[in-house]
Amino acid sequence: MLERENFINIGTIIKTHGFKGLIKVDFILEFDKTEDEDNFLFILINNKVVPFYIENLEKIGNDITLIKLEDIDTKEEVQQYVGMDVCIQKEKVNIDEKQLANSLGIINYSIIDQDNKKIGLINDVFDNAGQTLFQVLDGEKEILIPFHEDLLIDLDADSQTISLQIADGLIE
Repeated sequence: MLERENFINIGTIIKTHGFKGLIKVDFILEFDKTEDEDNFLFILINNKVVPFYIENLEKIGNDITLIKLEDIDTKEEVQQYVGMDVCIQKEKVNIDEKQLANSLGIINYSIIDQDNKKIGLINDVFDNAGQTLFQVLDGEKEILIPFHEDLLIDLDADSQTISLQIADGLIE
């Protein structure tokens, strides 16, 4: 079974393209399918991860990619997925911490812990001896939270939130 917690949002289906079932996806994290990898795109439908076989994939911009999914052959079939998030298995994502911090523009994103508690807003991101740190403000209180891809639970660009596994005692 495909468990939601094993996946991370990497983009959104933004619109249909043409009349032959192509979808246009805006990726917030880099997504490159290679021939030796699984050829599946996972769409989040009603908070469930649903796999779709990728027939063809073509990058048309820095973040925009056209994708043809198997058995989806018309504009009308694609329309039902517009606005939905696409995911990938966390183990298959190689997130460069600087890419996440810089290219996503995550300043003012909310940090949420594993218990769904809001910790604060990201005020700055910096590197300290090879460790990426989020400077998070909770009112007047400043908290430094280390970031590593293994701690990432979810990243939601629409709600501007980053959910992290935060060690007990780090925030007090």
